[in-house]
Amino acid sequence: MAEFLATVIAAASNILVLLGMAFILSRGFGWLRGRPKLQRAAALGAGFAAMAIVSMKMSFPMGPGFIGDLRNVVLAVAAIRGAACCRRPNSFRLPRRPA
Repeated sequence: MAEFLATVIAAASNILVLLGMAFILSRGFGWLRGRPKLQRAAALGAGFAAMAIVSMKMSFPMGPGFIGDLRNVVLAVAAIRGAACCRRPNSFRLPRRPA
């Protein structure tokens, strides 16, 4: 029971750190709006990379020989946010069918 409780506490602390870092990163979105695409992509990439590294540093034991971290959550959010921030206009439209 003590191992389970330690795992839950470690996972909760990992989640709280990721939420805090996401809040800090979200404060920069206003600054990124007026920047060129390359600067936006670099800033978001560096921010999400820092979040993933911190998540890996705060890994938690899930069992003998297994560790867990939440970097996959960071990667999923980075993919969604990066696609919305740095995509070309109309890049996701389907081509028209010929008449």
